[in-house]
Amino acid sequence: MVAFMSRFRFLPQSLIGVGLFLYASSSVAQLAPSGFTSVLNAPSADVVPTGSLDLGFANNNPEFARKWPGVGYSGSRLIGFGALPGLEFTGRLAYDGDTECNQYADNCRSWTRDLSFNGKYQFPVRLPLDTRLAVGVTDYGGAATNFKQNYGVVTSRWQYLEWSLGYARPTSATALLNGRFYSGTLHLTDRVRLSVEDDHRQRRYGASLVQPVARGVDVMATLSRKFAGDDALQTNQITLGLRWAFDHDAKLQGVSARGDGAPFEKPSKTLVQAREYEAQLDAGAGKLTAARSGLDMANSQPPRITPDGALQAAGAPPMSAPVAAMDVDPLLDAFFKNGFRHISVARTEDRALWVQAEPVGWRQSRADALGAALSNWLRVPGQPSDALWLTLTYLHQPVINLYTTRECAERFRDGADECAGRPSLLLRSAAELPRVSEWIVQGANSDWLHPRVELGLGLRYSVGTEYGLTDYSLAADTGWEVPLAKGLLWQGNRTNPLSNSDDYGKPEGYWYNNRFLSQVQANVVSYQAPLYKGSWIQLSQGYINPTDWGRQFNLNWLSPMGRWRLEGIAGNYETRLPGQEIQLHRPRVVSARYSIVPGFWSVDVTRGDFYNGDRGNRYMSHHWFGDQRLTLYYKDSQSIDHVTMPRTRFAGVEITFPLGPREGGFIGPLSIRGRDQFALALETKVKETDNYITPGYTVVPKLRHGLTDVRDQDRTGVSDLWANRYRIRAVMRP
Repeated sequence: MVAFMSRFRFLPQSLIGVGLFLYASSSVAQLAPSGFTSVLNAPSADVVPTGSLDLGFANNNPEFARKWPGVGYSGSRLIGFGALPGLEFTGRLAYDGDTECNQYADNCRSWTRDLSFNGKYQFPVRLPLDTRLAVGVTDYGGAATNFKQNYGVVTSRWQYLEWSLGYARPTSATALLNGRFYSGTLHLTDRVRLSVEDDHRQRRYGASLVQPVARGVDVMATLSRKFAGDDALQTNQITLGLRWAFDHDAKLQGVSARGDGAPFEKPSKTLVQAREYEAQLDAGAGKLTAARSGLDMANSQPPRITPDGALQAAGAPPMSAPVAAMDVDPLLDAFFKNGFRHISVARTEDRALWVQAEPVGWRQSRADALGAALSNWLRVPGQPSDALWLTLTYLHQPVINLYTTRECAERFRDGADECAGRPSLLLRSAAELPRVSEWIVQGANSDWLHPRVELGLGLRYSVGTEYGLTDYSLAADTGWEVPLAKGLLWQGNRTNPLSNSDDYGKPEGYWYNNRFLSQVQANVVSYQAPLYKGSWIQLSQGYINPTDWGRQFNLNWLSPMGRWRLEGIAGNYETRLPGQEIQLHRPRVVSARYSIVPGFWSVDVTRGDFYNGDRGNRYMSHHWFGDQRLTLYYKDSQSIDHVTMPRTRFAGVEITFPLGPREGGFIGPLSIRGRDQFALALETKVKETDNYITPGYTVVPKLRHGLTDVRDQDRTGVSDLWANRYRIRAVMRP
């Protein structure tokens, strides 16, 4: 077996279950082959922008010369994330030689397929000459550490000149940096630069270009040439990159009329805003404190409570003003044409209008659905004092409420977060509903038995394994949801193969048994219902995958503001395969989630007996940017007998994003949309002597739809929705 070999895989998540637009800026840094933002190969103090994904490819590994010149390929593939302000995480796959051979074979002319995880942190300080400070580590964890080193770097700029100076301490013989390194850059334009550097092993000069190609997407290219250093190292180097802003609209729009930056740029400010909102709207206690912040608060009087719990401030339009007699047909028509079904309209005891609707066409984000619903209401003529209760439902059961007046909703749409001393939109938990005086319409345009079709892709692939660099199985994935009754749902999905690489498509291929087949992958009937104050249950029975039949119970609780979520899962499943004994699965797990920065950063801890009989823990850090999510995780478990599944630790990254537009379409009674959330993951073993692919640890049986939709992928809390109010505003605007 070849020494220093490290392997990893991208895990398919179809069974149980990734940058930022460059303004005229001071930096066009991109990922270097060694796995960090750099000038050419030496690191700079810049990092991947928060909320961005960088993909990179290089035809060179600057740490070592090719062992098999002329055989196969040599280079690095890179993926980087701006997870938090100033913090980047990068994964690198370095390879050299024959990328298709089996590295167990003696005749395989391949030196390495090495995965390394890297990190860099830029301190939140700015010194004279735009000086930035950063520290970083490379090749942390994993079974092999060929490129391990620690470094610090300072980058400054004056006019068109930029320079970096750093120092590194390597702990691996083949690490790139050793001692001092430095670089200098001349910015010809905001997107073109010339650079020269010394990274200890070699000296290089080169040119870099950044070119926007789409909204929030840039292509980056760097060409460099060695002019001094180790003669055995490659002379010419090409590095290509793609930067994708996960939440470009937020960057452009900001979160309020005051011109605040994107919420993920200032998480501490976002947290303060969310806490202020929580102080003003305490849904659990049904009262309002005298917290003051924002517009017009200095001269406003403390708010008071109306009989049905609505909030009213002195000097504000009366929130309980009578609603004039109206023809509800234009309102129903607006909601129906804009993607809503099963619409009910009532008057509350204080004569406000109450609209309940199922956002069938707005499934990717509850915030988008709220914006679309408010836009529908504002299209219908009315008075500034008209008051509205708005309730969004899932399977015709309330999941979130909103209270506002027409004047306040219009002010919110135009950029004001507050209206006469209170939030322009008062978000409420599903447990708080107004008292009805009379129903005008109930269940108009019902969607009972109307299929909801979800179109997407199924992808199973392995990258950088001992059996080849890249292999895959691709399928068309068609999911369905059919509402049967209140809270009752029939759901499933079927795959139809589209393409397979050799190792997945040929019987002699190593991954042949993991390929997609033309078959139903899941077929389940589930029932969801709210219990007491933020608690929900889910009961499910059916095939969770093609071979496993059983039943499952979920109990879920969300705190009034949504910062905490607790969940318990208990299941009983049987695997039945021809000629094999029945295999039993008895998962019993509990999890706790807390939103550190509402709407943008949460942590999740799961513990218990997992699906395949292993017992242990899973720790996850979720970072949301619009509808895209980056999850960093660590898991540690073993089977009860310690033999079937010995104790194994993993660290990984999962990227989740929707497929298709935000709004779905309709063909008669049939609704069609893209995949709500599509997930891909990369993981490696930790503290192991090998990195062989070992799947099946810490599996939690989760259905694609149900409580996941009730929670809106853990974004339905009042604090999370308020932090993402720019999404509501964006859909409201024409």
